[in-house]
Amino acid sequence: MIFFILITTVTSRLVGVVELCRHGARTPTKLWPWDTGRWPEGLGELLPEGMRQHYFIGQVLRTRYIQNQKLIMPFYYQPEIFVYSSDHNRTLMSAESQIQGLFPNGTGPNLRSSAMITIAVPPVNVTNLNKLINSLNMSALPGNIQLTPIHTDDTIRQYALNPSSSCQYYMYLSDQKSAMSSELQEIFDKYNDTVNVVMQVLNCSRAYAQKNMQNIGGSVTCNEFMGYALPAQFTPTVINNIQELAYEIKSFTQFKPDFLARLAGTPFMMQMIGNLQNCMSGNITQKFFLYSAHDTDISFILAFLQLDFSQPPPFASTIFFELYQYGVNYYVNVKYNDVLQLIPTCGGYNCSLDTFVKYVQFRSIPDIINVCNTPVYEMNQTKNLKASKESFDLPGDGDSMDLKWYFWFSFGVYIGLLVLILTTIIVVCIKKVNKELTSSQSLISLKTR
Repeated sequence: MIFFILITTVTSRLVGVVELCRHGARTPTKLWPWDTGRWPEGLGELLPEGMRQHYFIGQVLRTRYIQNQKLIMPFYYQPEIFVYSSDHNRTLMSAESQIQGLFPNGTGPNLRSSAMITIAVPPVNVTNLNKLINSLNMSALPGNIQLTPIHTDDTIRQYALNPSSSCQYYMYLSDQKSAMSSELQEIFDKYNDTVNVVMQVLNCSRAYAQKNMQNIGGSVTCNEFMGYALPAQFTPTVINNIQELAYEIKSFTQFKPDFLARLAGTPFMMQMIGNLQNCMSGNITQKFFLYSAHDTDISFILAFLQLDFSQPPPFASTIFFELYQYGVNYYVNVKYNDVLQLIPTCGGYNCSLDTFVKYVQFRSIPDIINVCNTPVYEMNQTKNLKASKESFDLPGDGDSMDLKWYFWFSFGVYIGLLVLILTTIIVVCIKKVNKELTSSQSLISLKTR
């Protein structure tokens, strides 16, 4: 199998790539006593270490897609690349860092002519202008740095890269899951000793510790990544349990049941499919698409694709969708942190584009924008969750391509068949009774004779 994949890949032509990545290492989003004085960058900001992580990714991509695969040019060419990001400093800066690795210093532009050296100056008084001109010479920027536009288009940003805070329907369902106290308590009970340690360290109530466990887990992860000291009570086992507990809560409230992940993942997956199909058809000039986002986005897509999302995605995690042409056929490779993934229904790592598209469409929620904007008053307040069955009784839930019409069509057929069967039974019974009455009357008539 692996040999066949390698042979096919070597003899194929790469025609398009879509990357979804998590930002690099960051600071905590909420500070705890052990965080004091450690994070001058502010809350939730990209660390220099996170910048380096994405710079290294960019270097890998330069080797893979420029030097080896010849997918894109060795310098930035606007028609070939499009970069999206959620509207957060850490994701924007991660995208910038990765592009610096993809197009490192020395690949940026020069001035059009030597005459521009003295002409390309702003209408303001620049101190040491001649010194700056001499140091730059023909370079547009120091070291021939390459700048790349990063887009935060509303539709992409709101629905594809930040569904957990932009899709009203998703937020409503997630809030309902968060309100399921008995189910959540069962999760906390599995980690009772760990919760007790957190209560001791913070000198707080159980309710407070449980309510803030995800933020505590985030802080612990940031500190552990940086090698910073944590409270002595936080042994390696406790640290691991805090991180496991925080992610299990997150999974329960944000990724499960399956419908939640499909709801959150549909906008990005449909956008990604459109990118690959356009690369195949030649409708666009872009060949490489970068989406800079968050750990939740990575988990959403893993869950959407029915891959393993049991572990939290590390800082700078990536999912790549690579489109190859093999003769007249096209196939897709999916890689999570550089490991090939086996997509359901594909029958192998090289998934035909048609099969992959059908699978994504099958898993997607129809009419996603309208579903996301479902008014709260239209949501079923009494039957919104069926936790025991891990499914929702709400619009959009189901397995078909067009769930709403399929449900009502099936329901109508079912009712029609039921009416037909009942009518047939009644008619047969009436005929039988009439026949028996006729027979009885005939016997009576014969006897009277």
